[in-house]
Amino acid sequence: PAVRGGALPPAQLAMLSLLTLALFEVVGPLPEALAQWHATLGAGARVFELADTPPPFVEPRVGAAVPAAPDIAFQGVRLRYAEDAQWALEGIDLTLAAGARLAVVGASGAGKSSLLGALLKLYPVQAGRVLFGGEPLEALRGDDLRRRIAVIAQHPMLFNLSLWDNVLLAAPEAGADRIERAVHLAQLDG
Repeated sequence: PAVRGGALPPAQLAMLSLLTLALFEVVGPLPEALAQWHATLGAGARVFELADTPPPFVEPRVGAAVPAAPDIAFQGVRLRYAEDAQWALEGIDLTLAAGARLAVVGASGAGKSSLLGALLKLYPVQAGRVLFGGEPLEALRGDDLRRRIAVIAQHPMLFNLSLWDNVLLAAPEAGADRIERAVHLAQLDG
């Protein structure tokens, strides 16, 4: 009636119909967004909680020089993740000569990841000590230490970047020759 009576031009009627459809596209995702809102708030609270948690290690301002070919020694190491938790590592004594390779195998929960986490300064040990080239881990900066250790995880992760950029994450100072050599050694250049 409004179009026939001249009160509403035909083009505006078509526009109103399309506007209604467009509004459904805009409003349609809102229920899903509201459903995710509480999960997002919980994740944000956890991020702030972690940001307020003191780090498990106090890094030295200037770390000791990390040896190029170090021996690794665990001496009476005990580690647990919480004060009331079971020991993840208990009384570990291990010496690994420079250049040696070690495969750590065992059932889930046996302490494989904990052993590696202690070596990489990801978790503090509650007793004993870990030496890297004769230096206690407390004397070394974590980033410097982790640059000297290669780990092949059961489920390796790559970031959604080029292979080149993934290598640069581990060694930001690497030049083209070094990156190409690493890619070749990993047999990823074929």
